[in-house]
Amino acid sequence: MPHRILVAYASRYGTTAEVAQTIAATLREEGARVDVRSISEPVDLEPYSACVLGSAIYRGQWPPEMVAWVTSHRDALSQIPVGLFTVGLMMRQPSEDARYKAQAAMAPVRSLIKEVDVASFAGCCRGLPQPWKTIFRLVGAGGDYRDWAAIKRWARGYAQKLPQYLNQAA
Repeated sequence: MPHRILVAYASRYGTTAEVAQTIAATLREEGARVDVRSISEPVDLEPYSACVLGSAIYRGQWPPEMVAWVTSHRDALSQIPVGLFTVGLMMRQPSEDARYKAQAAMAPVRSLIKEVDVASFAGCCRGLPQPWKTIFRLVGAGGDYRDWAAIKRWARGYAQKLPQYLNQAA
């Protein structure tokens, strides 16, 4: 029987949800049974053998609602392998500094879980309120920078790492 994986995300404007859907589709291609849920939907983690959590970065941090969700599910998440992804415009020009900032945005949840893999992807301005779009356009960051091939590569890599973690738990 294939493993059942939850892909849970926080997305205010829909672009992180699209990344989560792509990750889920890729995991399905790798043979997993996958459910995709916004953290605003109630969920029981009991049926899942693994989880992927993702959020955009807002003002240099994961949103408080994602930190609260992880905190409230801490016990269950600490028992299963978790992949983390973050989406942010800072990654449109990846550098060590951008990667550090993206990783730091996830810091409040990283100590609470059994982390298997972490990824930081470039984001998108689509869906943002007009004042934010204008600001990002002024600093030269007004487009869609998501690298779908990189997102799929990461999801395949996560799927390939899972058996070793799931066998340790058995």
